[in-house]
Amino acid sequence: MSNVESVARRASKRPIAVLMLLLAVVVLGFVAVSNMYLELLPSIDYPYAIVVASYMGAGAQEIEELVIRPLEDAVSLVDGVKRFYSTAYDGLGYVFVEFEWGIDASEAIARLQRSVSTSSGFLPEGVKPFVVEIDPSIIPAYIFSVADDEVDRAVSVVRRVPGVSTVEIMGKPEEYVEIEVDPEKLKKYELDPSVVEYFLAGNAVYPFGQLKDERGNVYQMAVDGRFESIEELENLIVGFKGMKGLSAMNLGSNSSLPVMIPVRLKQIAQVKVTPEEIHGEVHVDGRVQEIVAVRKRTSANTVNTVRQIKNALKESSIEYKEILNQAQFTEMAVRNLIRNLLIGAAVASVVVLAFLRRFLPMLIIALSIPLSITMALVLLYFFGISLDLLTLGGLTMAVGMLVDNSIVVFENIYRHMSMGKKYSDAAGHGTAEVWGAIFASSITTMAVFIPFAFTKSFAATLFKYFAISFALALASSLLVALLVIPAASRWISPIEWKGFEKFKEWYAAVLDRSLNRKWIVTLIAMGVLAAAIFVFLNRPFSFMPEFTSDTIQLSFEAPTQYPYTKTAELLSGIEEELLKHRKELGIKTLYSEIGVTSIYAQVFGASENKAVLYVMLSGPYRTLEEKRQQLVELIRQKKPKELKFEVSSSSQELSLLFGNPVTIRVYGRSLEEIRDQALKLKERLMKIHGVENVTTSVDKMREVVNLKIERNAAAVNGILPAQIFMQLQSYTMGKDVSNVEIDGKVLPLKLHMKGSNLLVDAPRLQLWSALGRQVFLGMITRMNRVHLPFGIDHNMGKRVAYVEITEISRSLGEVSKEVEKVLQSPEFRNLEYDIGGQKKSLDETLGDLEFAIFVAVVLVFMLLAAQTESLKRPFIIFLTVPMAAVGVALSMLIFDFPINVPVLIGALTLVGVVVNNAIVMVALIGQYQREMNLRQAIVRGARDRLRPILMSTLTTLIGLLPVAIAQAEGSQLESPIAWTVILGLLVSMLFTLFLVPVAYEALERKKSRET
Repeated sequence: MSNVESVARRASKRPIAVLMLLLAVVVLGFVAVSNMYLELLPSIDYPYAIVVASYMGAGAQEIEELVIRPLEDAVSLVDGVKRFYSTAYDGLGYVFVEFEWGIDASEAIARLQRSVSTSSGFLPEGVKPFVVEIDPSIIPAYIFSVADDEVDRAVSVVRRVPGVSTVEIMGKPEEYVEIEVDPEKLKKYELDPSVVEYFLAGNAVYPFGQLKDERGNVYQMAVDGRFESIEELENLIVGFKGMKGLSAMNLGSNSSLPVMIPVRLKQIAQVKVTPEEIHGEVHVDGRVQEIVAVRKRTSANTVNTVRQIKNALKESSIEYKEILNQAQFTEMAVRNLIRNLLIGAAVASVVVLAFLRRFLPMLIIALSIPLSITMALVLLYFFGISLDLLTLGGLTMAVGMLVDNSIVVFENIYRHMSMGKKYSDAAGHGTAEVWGAIFASSITTMAVFIPFAFTKSFAATLFKYFAISFALALASSLLVALLVIPAASRWISPIEWKGFEKFKEWYAAVLDRSLNRKWIVTLIAMGVLAAAIFVFLNRPFSFMPEFTSDTIQLSFEAPTQYPYTKTAELLSGIEEELLKHRKELGIKTLYSEIGVTSIYAQVFGASENKAVLYVMLSGPYRTLEEKRQQLVELIRQKKPKELKFEVSSSSQELSLLFGNPVTIRVYGRSLEEIRDQALKLKERLMKIHGVENVTTSVDKMREVVNLKIERNAAAVNGILPAQIFMQLQSYTMGKDVSNVEIDGKVLPLKLHMKGSNLLVDAPRLQLWSALGRQVFLGMITRMNRVHLPFGIDHNMGKRVAYVEITEISRSLGEVSKEVEKVLQSPEFRNLEYDIGGQKKSLDETLGDLEFAIFVAVVLVFMLLAAQTESLKRPFIIFLTVPMAAVGVALSMLIFDFPINVPVLIGALTLVGVVVNNAIVMVALIGQYQREMNLRQAIVRGARDRLRPILMSTLTTLIGLLPVAIAQAEGSQLESPIAWTVILGLLVSMLFTLFLVPVAYEALERKKSRET
């Protein structure tokens, strides 16, 4: 007696023990699910980081030379860096770093931080770079607004929520203490501005060691020079009349002390608490408003964090309005998948009932689905894997297959009981006979996902989680078939279905005639396979399907020189129009970011002439695309001429990780050369059919005022270039003096010279020379206007311009081919370039998936050969794989799918699934062949396996239908996989019933002739 037969026989005799085991699994499953995280995508290490450094007052070219190049040198020394690119703006520079996939991101970022810290010694004084880890958590998980007087309390409450990383108030300028010095009053009191700065210095606490008293007690001593109030600042003596140097007093021609008339700060300046100058604002439903943006920690769960934020606000009785909720799409997508999973399980059970025609046997087999899924969830929990679109997608794809093993075991036990055997004998013999076949079929199905362990692209890394959950569910179904079905064997009673018995006899007769006309079956198979190959060769390639979300993102751009106030004014008109049609379009909330609202926004390209409008829609999911089109058309009709706009077609997370459809990096030595080549390439790409929009990083030039110092004129007037820089800073940006504590709040203290910020008044700004005389700026500088790019880009340390195709109406593969033709034309023969964006991700992912499919085919064949101890029988079984490709091609034709990642994942799944029916058929034919002649064994074996083949195939197909036809959040990712598997299995089943018996007889007869 084999081990399998022994286990099955014992299970049939101890149903209560098996029941308790199953109840234990259910309890563990409940605990696991209640503790598992809900996420949109799997929690993986995203190998990205960004190094940010600010250097106020420096231009883009100075940032490039003084900040970016030393940082790039530091980044290039870090082990594990795959590539890096950087941008230098006025006053700000950043280096984006990508590490190799599979590397420990935390360790890599720690090494990067150490290297950047070491490089700080090569940076200008005051420049302190910092490293930010880049992943989807950089996008705010939750954004809400509250009443102005509740903002600070709301921030305090939210900061205490576990999992919250940062809480940012957007639209609210920071305050500082401004000292606005009047140059006319300085002139009146004959004071040098540098003297004022001298007297303001020392606003700090300095430790000065220890002192001892007469008893020997030790006391720490500190000197406190801090200002404690605005009144103290205003009454501060900042010099003496006629003081034009930094000496304590100005001696006259004789040695007697002059009359010292003190000058207090309030006599020459106004001291006040004022808001920082802002470069952007936030609108909610068309009104300027302060909003709170909450970012979560990388390791925190989005759904749980958002729930806790909402609960904390509710418990604190803070009324708020939700603006952006990243967890909402995740919750809805996961909820839809769970619903589809339950519907699929129910429908699959109905199919079983239709074949077995009794409720109790149906219930026994149907229990395989929830039990297998529960076991898989427990295993996922212990492996530390969250519930997300891909893990739940794997479980959903497996739903119909979870009854396959149980059906085969049940059918064989049923056959043995029909022969009059006792239930325990029938359970033991019936399970043992088919165990090898179902074990082989399950292992081959799971083996196709082994190549994912060797892939390194982002998309393939994501789909590992689909593969893991799918494989765990199938492995669990194997255990259920071994224990649960034999344990329930005493309740299995034979029943005849005369209608189906007639169908089996009809199939046997048709098969017998097909075996006599093998050439017809072979020609049909070869014909449809050739047609499928033709479809594959002519289908376009794409990367990932677009996600339709209830949030529409629109980007606007005004003329280059527009301040954020003028951009906001233009956008307000659009907001008003949208709010007029609020009910018609189903608009829930309008949320706009105009200009630069945060450092994150500036790093990702925000400027004062740009705005982003988020429109949150309500209503059924199937109506979202129609509303989106109506909204875009309304904006197109009503927008001012000065505004350009484009609609984001991808979700924020996927855009952040994959980039635009095609990105071409153009290299060159000078900025002028790169710009000319990039604009020339843009013009050519716009002529490609299917390319809707092309942008470049050098599209827009900004006009800046350049002050050229006349050094000889400055020397004659007794003023040095360094003095010009220092004093001019006081007129424009102001000088940071120190900090001051006002009413318990520590505020920055800035010195600012009063003066006009009009361009026409700039030459009349007054500066102080070393001789104590006032000099007008126009006397020592020459002013002109120049055009410069917004930023200077580098890729791997080389100057570069980005030419990006941001919107396409054809497939990515078709557009990419046309782009390659343009780049290889004589016109661009000498162009130095490389290609990135989704095109690069597509190439990497397709390469990985092609490798995975090839390795899967080889592994499945090897497993079948080892299982059958034959090289011919695996070949017979393997004929179902190319026939499944016919179904894949059919799904592409019917639903117009391109060859993309979900379709290839479906095809990879089919490689392991379609052989299952052939395995059990060939195994039974082999058993019968020992007892009867070849033709009888083939016809009888195929006939006896007809019911389990039909049941397992139809349960899988119908179980996947809810996923395939769903129109809900996340369906764009799951539906192509489901349709690919459904049609691939259906076509493969038809060929399994006829082509496999034909091939079996042909090879066996050849073998018998040879022997």
